[in-house]
Amino acid sequence: EILLYNRVGITAGASTPDWIIKEAIEKMEDMNKNEMMEAIESSFKRIKRGDILKGTVLYVKESEITVNVNYRADGIINKDEVSDDPSVNPSDLFKAGDEIEVYVLKMDDGDGNVLLSHKRVQRLKNWDIIEEKFNSGEIVEAFVTEVTKGGLKCEVEGINAFMPASQVSIGYKKDLSVFLDEVLASKIIDFNKDKRRIILSRKVVEQEEVDTLKEEIYSNIAVGDEIEGVVQRLTNFGAFVDIGGIDGLIHISQLSWQRVKHPSDVVSPNETVRVKILDIDPEKDRVALGLKQLVKEPWDLFVEENKVGDIVHGSVVNLLEFGAFVKLDSGVDGLLHVSQIAREHVEKPSDKLEIGQEVEVLITDIDEENKKISLSIKEIEKKKAKEARIHDQKDIDETGDTSPERSKPKSTVDKAKRKPREKTEIFKRERTELVEDTSFGISMSDLLSGVGFGQPQAEPEKTNEKVEETPFVGEEGEPEGVISDEDVAKIEEDIEIENEAVEDIEEAEETTEEENKESETVEE
Repeated sequence: EILLYNRVGITAGASTPDWIIKEAIEKMEDMNKNEMMEAIESSFKRIKRGDILKGTVLYVKESEITVNVNYRADGIINKDEVSDDPSVNPSDLFKAGDEIEVYVLKMDDGDGNVLLSHKRVQRLKNWDIIEEKFNSGEIVEAFVTEVTKGGLKCEVEGINAFMPASQVSIGYKKDLSVFLDEVLASKIIDFNKDKRRIILSRKVVEQEEVDTLKEEIYSNIAVGDEIEGVVQRLTNFGAFVDIGGIDGLIHISQLSWQRVKHPSDVVSPNETVRVKILDIDPEKDRVALGLKQLVKEPWDLFVEENKVGDIVHGSVVNLLEFGAFVKLDSGVDGLLHVSQIAREHVEKPSDKLEIGQEVEVLITDIDEENKKISLSIKEIEKKKAKEARIHDQKDIDETGDTSPERSKPKSTVDKAKRKPREKTEIFKRERTELVEDTSFGISMSDLLSGVGFGQPQAEPEKTNEKVEETPFVGEEGEPEGVISDEDVAKIEEDIEIENEAVEDIEEAEETTEEENKESETVEE
């Protein structure tokens, strides 16, 4: 280009000494044209694509920055290559005369200018910064730019990085789109500067936070403490509860004093519960919790509120050969022995009861040491029958009604249905009433010893001594000393009842012995 001109001018500052100007002219006159071109070329830098250069800002526009890089052509930095922030205005960062570092993108942009980038220079520097953070294990901030099937595309210090889906969180995250445009505290788990590869993990950071939190929690809790937690998830064997950063397990057996088929019968996810710490194992990262321990045990409550002889309600929960188990309203189970189901003989519990049936039972025994309860329906029936007899007797005493319908003995069919113990009680009562009856004027023993039923009476021996005879006072309208046929029949019937009662007592003793043996078998 210089060859096109015939003369070359020299410009110097006003303060430049004349001798310097003369010396420059003399040297230029001594040079030939080739030497002149070599001198001009040597004054320019030799650059290539990928070089990082230092230059001076010539002027700044909204869309670009012009930079002198001491090359035969000026450099141009487009707005999108000024900063990683697209909203930044170039004039906010630079002004004319500022020194700037640039990266050579292209030797010619088509207009004879060198295409430059400022932000890429910063990125290259950031690789060194990121490498230092990787080596030191420092946490970096990752800005999520895109969600893919395999994970998240991020930027760290303006450099592209990738976070696999498995490294996004400790827990499984089905929808990763919630992290788009978010800044995630992460750690670099893989770094290769030559391959321009950066792999991030947010899971590692979360795990470190959890471990730190666990140490703090374990140092602040102890067995026996009562704390609040939130139910996280349910399994067949129990419920996991978050107690402030760590999960504790409420085993299904610790959910309730009652039998639980599934934890969902007692608690539900996201429910806030108050629990008691039963065991702590920091090494295995396990905390055993209990829910039922915060309420009074049903057995203790039952013992406080009930006693032998009380009548309670319940439902049949199980039927076995030797009896039925009844769950009482207080929550405890009691045994209703087969011999205590009814006054009459019961072959097997299922003949009288069924599972789920509501029953009214009487407490016959409470074994506090072995936590066993004995129940009876038969005793309630006997009690009701006794109260009915007493009521009838009161009606007789008040009304004086001694009609045959009230006083006549029960039929043989009714007798057969009676239990031995009931027959014994009836016998005792009737015998007492008979002995105390003074309507005949003599005692039962006198009748039994002085009368021979069905035999002719022997005449008394005649003696000279005069014996005073005790007259027999008969029923109204009968002469003294005469026993009617009805009296004889009644006495015979009383004797027959007494004999039956003796047999019933023997049978009751045998039944009691069998029940005792069965009870021992049940306990074993």
